[in-house]
Amino acid sequence: MVVVSIAGCSYISYRFMLRPLEHLDEVAEAAQKLAHPTDAPIILSGNLKNMEDDLNRVREQTLQSLKNAQIADQRRDDLLVYLAHDLKTPLTSVLGYLKLIEDEPEITPELVCKYTGIARKKAQRLEELINEFFEITRFSTQKLSLELTQTHLSRMLMQITYEFNPILAEKGLEWDLQIAENIEIMCDADKLERAIDNLIRNAVNYPDQKFVCIDNCIVGMDNVVSVGGNCNEGCYIAGVFCAMLTTRTEIPHINPEKKVAYVSGKDTPYGLDGYAGFVQGVHDVDPEIEVITVYGDSFSDPAGMKEWVLSAIEAGADCMYAMAGNGVYGAIEGCQEGGAYLVGHDGNYDEAGAGYVATSFCRAMYIPVVQVVYDFRAGNWDGDSVYLCTFTNGGLGFTNGDYFKQMVGEDVFPQDIVGVHALDLTAEQKAKLVANVPAGVCAAFNLDINVSMMMLMPALPEGNYGPSVKDSITYFIFTAPNKTDDQKRELVKNVYKATCDAVGELPKNKCIVIFKEHADNNVGVDGVLRVDAKKNGTFHV
Repeated sequence: MVVVSIAGCSYISYRFMLRPLEHLDEVAEAAQKLAHPTDAPIILSGNLKNMEDDLNRVREQTLQSLKNAQIADQRRDDLLVYLAHDLKTPLTSVLGYLKLIEDEPEITPELVCKYTGIARKKAQRLEELINEFFEITRFSTQKLSLELTQTHLSRMLMQITYEFNPILAEKGLEWDLQIAENIEIMCDADKLERAIDNLIRNAVNYPDQKFVCIDNCIVGMDNVVSVGGNCNEGCYIAGVFCAMLTTRTEIPHINPEKKVAYVSGKDTPYGLDGYAGFVQGVHDVDPEIEVITVYGDSFSDPAGMKEWVLSAIEAGADCMYAMAGNGVYGAIEGCQEGGAYLVGHDGNYDEAGAGYVATSFCRAMYIPVVQVVYDFRAGNWDGDSVYLCTFTNGGLGFTNGDYFKQMVGEDVFPQDIVGVHALDLTAEQKAKLVANVPAGVCAAFNLDINVSMMMLMPALPEGNYGPSVKDSITYFIFTAPNKTDDQKRELVKNVYKATCDAVGELPKNKCIVIFKEHADNNVGVDGVLRVDAKKNGTFHV
């Protein structure tokens, strides 16, 4: 700061000798501003414009230097805090194992040797951290770098968790390490170990902290709730769609063979859950349709996914569902190259597929997450439970396939697919629904009865993400954009009446009609469009 101020004053003195004396006060005031720079620019008289520009450049450089220094100081301070925290970990281990030796009067020499060996190793680690502490105090944190080495991750985690045994025993806790053997990665082993140490320590210190696990299912822990997407429901609809598409030989690329494919990056429980739903959806349309199954070895391999998709096409599949992960664009490229249609998974890939993606299955994870937050705030925490994205709550949905329709023609593929989910019905009730519900859809949308189809979708068995929804009758009205609200009002009235005629009077909020967007003007409850029910106060969650 002193150097900058002196330099600024020297510069001003030089320039001042060339300026009239009447500007002395003005220039002196500007010099004071340089000594304590602010975001406000320095402004001088018009004939001092060049000096004004030069002084503002000096001011901006000074401000940036101060800012960089503050950032560096903050980084160093943060690192020192973290490092001071890290010093506790090996120290605690040393004290813990020495205490075990002290408290066990009949301890075997073998255990003494083992415990002292661990304590010695942790003491050495403590020395390394102390040396690092002093290095940080001497140099800027910007000079620190990662030292990458091939590290046996499985062995590291086993060792770290074992070393926490004394601390866990004190608190009456246990650990359960679930990791495959012989996993090796490139990393800075010391820094990764410190990070894992901190994670475990936080878990030990705060065992009652509540967690939400997103897109995975953890069972058996009262402080954890899981959020997942009911994969088998979406895959069922994908199966229905593919089965209907493969029979329409007038559509380009659809061959005479009745074959569809399920392609997954890996053979995982989540993928198997989806596969069960997909196959059931296909065979509910036509039991004679063959389902070709292709499993790869990665969800992050676009080139591999392309080859797996091409192999399915070579086997005769003309439409498929790809659980492709990060390899989805390889799946799209494969369908474009091989001449087949794709139903995308977990994202809108309609535009990327340029007509070859017929529709995409999407999940809105925020919907069940928000519900978890609401329940927690209301004091209704339900640990060891699963919150699901479903069609009913708007967490699952399909795109309307606009690019696909542009390619094959609006009037080629059925405009509307009506599906009713999770019903335990008699044959007579099913017959009434199939006869009356599609007729109500067609009457409201001015469609020919042959253009609308109805699929009865039974409840799927309990899978990786829990049971399917069984406590409501849910209709899905697909590919119904650009319909007026009056048309939708007429449809939900017709569908509700047809449902009650078939199955009898229903409890409140149990007959739900969902259009693709899931907005209030796209959901009918008990024969009333939800946007109207909310206005007149008859709709209650």
